[in-house]
Amino acid sequence: VEEHQAELLATSKAPVGDASGGFVAGFDLPKIGRVHPAHLPLFAIRKACPQTWTALTGAKFSFAMTRDPRERFLSALLQRMKEFGDAGAIRADDSAVRIEAEKVCAWLGERDRFADLEYVHFIRQSDFIEDNGQRILTDIFPVDRTDFLAERLRARTGLDASIARSHTRRQPKRWARGVQPVARFAARRLMPR
Repeated sequence: VEEHQAELLATSKAPVGDASGGFVAGFDLPKIGRVHPAHLPLFAIRKACPQTWTALTGAKFSFAMTRDPRERFLSALLQRMKEFGDAGAIRADDSAVRIEAEKVCAWLGERDRFADLEYVHFIRQSDFIEDNGQRILTDIFPVDRTDFLAERLRARTGLDASIARSHTRRQPKRWARGVQPVARFAARRLMPR
């Protein structure tokens, strides 16, 4: 089963005719459903990928990068609106963000653990670190301190790595604020989907 899953990951190109030329955001994982391969919580790995689970739980060094929960939630909202709502460029103070936040909070309030593709960025960070209350990963690093990870990686494995922080949210420049309402209108109403 896991070899087939790895093949899906490696070959999950966008369908013919898709102008993006990119990779498909998710695939169907037996026993779990449609998931994002880069965002699998530990319970999903344990349930659907027993060989990977065995390797992970037996590893001498494993780690997760964590973010400030509030920053992560806002980033996840904006990401969800872009990926699944065609929001385009959107500011955090846009009323659509508040409306989406209310919908997401209601959805999250009805669930415990999940790996649903459309809500993947809202998975609890602890679900990537522990399973059923037991810590599985050996190390946790704040995402803004990749130097700690590089230092630990060097100490544990001898590998010397420079790890750039590239997962940052970019707000429009101050001069573009006046253009944003027009750009949003054009993106939502005039551009082909």
